[in-house]
Amino acid sequence: IAYEISVILFYKSLNHKNSFKAVRPEVIAVAGLYHDDPELKTGDIPAPAKNDIIGARETVEKWEAQVTDQLWEEYPSFLSGELKALVRQTRLLPIEKEILHYADTLAAYAYARDQVSVGNQFMKETMEGIEKYLKSLKYSWLKQLKTEFSLP
Repeated sequence: IAYEISVILFYKSLNHKNSFKAVRPEVIAVAGLYHDDPELKTGDIPAPAKNDIIGARETVEKWEAQVTDQLWEEYPSFLSGELKALVRQTRLLPIEKEILHYADTLAAYAYARDQVSVGNQFMKETMEGIEKYLKSLKYSWLKQLKTEFSLP
């Protein structure tokens, strides 16, 4: 996800200063680095599983909130409050959440695409589903970015 966020922020700084005026690159970068920390304890539960099983998303989110609290007990106290808020995305602006969501989904797409390119045909349907989802996103800042970087 770090690469994807870097591309988006670099693009933002060059061409879209007005659209991204409120965006705080350092906040998104930190949130991007830590947002999957709960998966250290829960494992990565794929979005399709969370979406297809009734109540799964809510249950996983509850687990991740509990695990986040446990994880932060292991970090130095001067970091825990701010980082916990970033991981839970409670201090991110709406556009920052959009950027983080897009970058995270783009990273999943890149992984699936790489797997298909080395012959893992089991990932083809996953890759196509993620690509379709990425194409459906209508964030106002995203259209030109997709065109300039040939993104799905």
